[in-house]
Amino acid sequence: MKAYLLTGASALACLAPIAAAAQTASGPTGSTQVEEIIVTAQKREESLQRTPIAITAYSEKALAARTVTDVQGLAQAGPGLSYNKVSNFVQLSVRGISLEQINLGGEPGVALHQDGVYLARPFVGDATFSDLARVEVLRGPQGTLYGRNATGGSVNLISNEPSADALGRVSVTVGNYDRVRVEALANGPLGDRIQARVSLVHDERDGYIRDLKQGRRVDDQDVWSGRAAVGIDVSSDVRLVITGDYAREDDAGPIFDVGSIPGTAPALGGRVTASKRTLFLDGPAENDVKNGGVTGRLAWKLPGVTVTSISGWRDSRFRLQSDLDGTDFFLINEDLREDAEQWSQELQFASSGDGRLQWLAGVYAFTETGHLDYRFPFPIAQTTITFRARQKTNAYAAYGQASYAFTDKLKATVGLRYSHDKKTGHTDRVLFVPSSADMHGSWSAWTPKFALEYRLDDDRLLYASVARGFKAGGLNTASLQTAPYDPEYVWSGEVGSKNRLADGRLQLNVSAFTYKYTDLQVNQFAVGQTFITNAASAKGHGLEVEAIGKPTAALTLDGSLTVLDATFDKFVTGDSFRPSLGQLDLSGNRLPRAPKFTATLGAQYDWRLDDGGLITLRGDYAHRSAVFFTPFNTSYARSPATDVFNARLAYTSPKGGWQAAVFGRNLSNELTIQTITVSGINNGTIELYGPPRTYGVELRRGF
Repeated sequence: MKAYLLTGASALACLAPIAAAAQTASGPTGSTQVEEIIVTAQKREESLQRTPIAITAYSEKALAARTVTDVQGLAQAGPGLSYNKVSNFVQLSVRGISLEQINLGGEPGVALHQDGVYLARPFVGDATFSDLARVEVLRGPQGTLYGRNATGGSVNLISNEPSADALGRVSVTVGNYDRVRVEALANGPLGDRIQARVSLVHDERDGYIRDLKQGRRVDDQDVWSGRAAVGIDVSSDVRLVITGDYAREDDAGPIFDVGSIPGTAPALGGRVTASKRTLFLDGPAENDVKNGGVTGRLAWKLPGVTVTSISGWRDSRFRLQSDLDGTDFFLINEDLREDAEQWSQELQFASSGDGRLQWLAGVYAFTETGHLDYRFPFPIAQTTITFRARQKTNAYAAYGQASYAFTDKLKATVGLRYSHDKKTGHTDRVLFVPSSADMHGSWSAWTPKFALEYRLDDDRLLYASVARGFKAGGLNTASLQTAPYDPEYVWSGEVGSKNRLADGRLQLNVSAFTYKYTDLQVNQFAVGQTFITNAASAKGHGLEVEAIGKPTAALTLDGSLTVLDATFDKFVTGDSFRPSLGQLDLSGNRLPRAPKFTATLGAQYDWRLDDGGLITLRGDYAHRSAVFFTPFNTSYARSPATDVFNARLAYTSPKGGWQAAVFGRNLSNELTIQTITVSGINNGTIELYGPPRTYGVELRRGF
């Protein structure tokens, strides 16, 4: 921990010029203070700076200034969150904890919520943002209030609610790779007590990769996303918001390329190019994703208590066809289909008022039914590897959390949640010979939280907490694994400080954490099947620093730093890719997708023109150190460090009616690796890459 404190001291020293400039600036005005953001991370509205947990929040305005339109862009904006991808399954990581089993029957380690509803399927995590009020990234286990599958943290997407204001917006973005993005929004009253809000996004571009075999571009994008919401003021104390959303993606990707170990396909004549943006493919490239749902949120204010009901239904499905060897030799392809339907219901009871005791209690129920049909044509062996499975999950929970202010400065919080999960499944498979299996498992867990916070004054907060997280066990339906694997558990301790300094011109938040995992779920992947193992234990320590400074009313500087040491504590296993090595002791190896360092640095300058118009220039830099993609920490499954630069220049008219902007992302054209898969069938590695340099022009008109 001493090393992390020294690193933190160095980071604070680097931020000292911001504080000094802020201290010498002229007297405070509204425009010289850091924007205050209201969050609902603890399921009640409160200031970000008064919330005693590690959280980063981005307002709608902040997302637009950074040209962030999806979760992948979000991961470059702040500390602790990493984005990776396997096929079309998104792997979000927080503090080194992420998703291992990508297919039906498994659970992520970082939960994704949309308007309070948990999104179970990881392939919906790549959705295009549409009309969001803000995004909140909660770091560390959220076992009490969020429950299962939030061992690493939670990413919360919060949409704009309908209001009585009559307004609208239309924007068009045109960029390289023939990109065209059109966004439209309308909001207004339908009567004295009813409001409506409708938004629509279409984002389309050509492919980042050229297939020289079939003369086409692949890894393109074609997404439609829409949302409609109605708000009803049933009475002065009761409000109901019903939201329906739907997204459709139909494109050619994602695309795998040959990695550092070419494997069998190139050895048998499959062609490989020197460029990572060109290849020869003989197989298909089709990705069709449909995702939609309805959310109902009812809030009823009673004397001393607010009752909130959140009901959610979602239907998600996809079909993915791709070439799994990255060459024009037909070694193996994949044809994956999944569909899942989920229902969830949460009922919350929260104290109201400003008394010394604040409490929240709730019950939660979740059910999901799904099917998968995975086929891997493997002509060299004159067979098609096939998995067909069905799976059902039922989960229930009850929770409570209470905070008591002993004095105006000292507050204690205690929380507890009981969770129960039950899963049943059946798999039919053909792996050279047909077989089948019935699987089932059930697990329960208590996840408490204990916290203390001390308010030095209105602008400075110290806090310390201990919390437990729980990720349910699972059924590995797309493999030869027949027994369920166990849950994983984590105990985490954290100390932190939140500060607004220099009359609100500097915001500085620091958190240091340590955690210990038992029965950590670890994935070994070979094309055609996955095996999930519960590692004996893993541990992590880290430090996170976030700062926002406004030396002048026109200049905003922001930055973040994360230092992470996440390793296996006790883990002995064999590597199916290198069976001759026998059992390997992986103690001390870094966890997959857990960078030692991530850092961001941003600067924004606003020129107010004489006629009232505004010119805004913003630049952002994001660094991620090297990561491994398997527990074995081999060089052939390692991504080097990456450095990404983004910029945006915008002009806003005097009354804010319209805006024109130019932007660029990944300006240095860095080759970012989203995943490296070790293929037992191809006897090599295949890789998936992030976007190259992109740029464009955006026009926005409000009315």
